[in-house]
Amino acid sequence: MLDTVEIALERLRKLDKESLIAYWIEGELEEAKLYGELARRAKNLGLPDSLVETFWTLSKESREHGERLREIYRKTYGKEPKAPEIPPIEVYPVLDRFERAEDAIEALHAAMESEKLAMEVYNRLAKETEDPELRDLFESLAKVEKSHYERLEGELKLLKKLMEKKA
Repeated sequence: MLDTVEIALERLRKLDKESLIAYWIEGELEEAKLYGELARRAKNLGLPDSLVETFWTLSKESREHGERLREIYRKTYGKEPKAPEIPPIEVYPVLDRFERAEDAIEALHAAMESEKLAMEVYNRLAKETEDPELRDLFESLAKVEKSHYERLEGELKLLKKLMEKKA
């Protein structure tokens, strides 16, 4: 995990403020798609409604964050954002491993790792930047990622208990 954080930080440090914001917009919108697809698959697999709802909520929140950042970008730069060619750190490749109900625990672990990685990167960037506006933005995003992690952690605990009862 630390290597992944360092690699992401190395790439992100090279970006200017405009490119960083464009990057985060793209990441949030990709995360929204990921959680929407996880919600759909969880529902189709008959997993607990609370898990499906958590995924829908995370999808909605990520989309709203992306749109809010896009508004800030448009106001600040007067144009549409164009994200740099860096893969979004928040979108972990979990969909390919989430085809059966038993895969849900693995998918939750992967999603939690993705949220944790994003939180760590945001926190590190907040500490490193001298721009107060960017620091506030990174700190705010780190808090959001932490809350996403905690929600997923709660769902993981619930799902594990349900699976234990079935076994």
